[in-house]
Amino acid sequence: MKYIKTLLVLSFAAILLSWLPPNNAFAHGGRDVNDFNFVIGFASEPAYEGIINAIELKITGKPSQKDTHSDGHGHDHHSHGHSDIDVNAHGGIFASELLSAGDKFSTTIAKDINNVEIPYHDHMNHDITGTIKVSDEGDLGEVKVMIHETSLMPSDIHVQPGATIIWTNYSKGLHAITSGVMDSGQTEKQPISGLSETLKAELIHVSSKSSVILNLNEDSDNPGRYTSPFIPTSPGVYEIRVYGTIDGVEIDETFISMGGGGDFDDIVPPTSIQFPQKLTSDREITGAITEATEISQLALIRSNTLNTWVIISLVIGGIGIAVSCLSLGLQFRKK
Repeated sequence: MKYIKTLLVLSFAAILLSWLPPNNAFAHGGRDVNDFNFVIGFASEPAYEGIINAIELKITGKPSQKDTHSDGHGHDHHSHGHSDIDVNAHGGIFASELLSAGDKFSTTIAKDINNVEIPYHDHMNHDITGTIKVSDEGDLGEVKVMIHETSLMPSDIHVQPGATIIWTNYSKGLHAITSGVMDSGQTEKQPISGLSETLKAELIHVSSKSSVILNLNEDSDNPGRYTSPFIPTSPGVYEIRVYGTIDGVEIDETFISMGGGGDFDDIVPPTSIQFPQKLTSDREITGAITEATEISQLALIRSNTLNTWVIISLVIGGIGIAVSCLSLGLQFRKK
């Protein structure tokens, strides 16, 4: 009973710890994944065996292209009917959806946009930039631009009002063609929200190779922070695999705890926080019971085997005595 009460107290303590603000200095691992940054670990660290915990994952990245006004076929819905439009405004004239390999995006320069130079860039790679000079001396009709891994060809074009520009992605990566310039405030990575339906986590206990699939639940008070509660029942090294999609980008990343060379904590026995008595864990009790059961079964088998040999020996001895008595009786008769 005392053991059960202590476990309950420790469990409630872990729950209280999980309610602390997510900015505590825990040992978490992190890395860049495409245009996103993952920071992952256990919500409560040090992470103790038998005490409720959770996977904690924070994801930041560039703003999603889902808020652009494209019709889904590569043609933008931005109005070009104002000659005083700010050509430097981010996405002020056009903004494509994410373009996979082979995808196209097109926009037509409005008739009343003239004698201006429109800067544009790749929203997924800010080093890829280009300009569209608009004047009556430029090209009319369709003007084609090829998107490569790190460049545009041609990057600078000269068109007339009414011309249609068509970009085609010839690379394997994702691109998003956007008019205007990217200022320093927009280049900062922001929390990525709404991924509970598209991402999952697989928790793996390395030594036993046991694994479980967990849902990632977003923290309503902290966008971009996702958790998956669980109770670790064995200490040791753990792996966390995150897989699914973010804005159409395939994600499959595995992170490992410190014992395997990673950055977040291993699961450890709770003995260091037990006071005044050190308690035996459920795992140790189960192991001791299993071992005792195996020993008793082996002893029973050996006992049964020994009893069988004793019986056989007694039978053989009885037969020998009977044969001897019979032989003696026959000898007395002959005399």
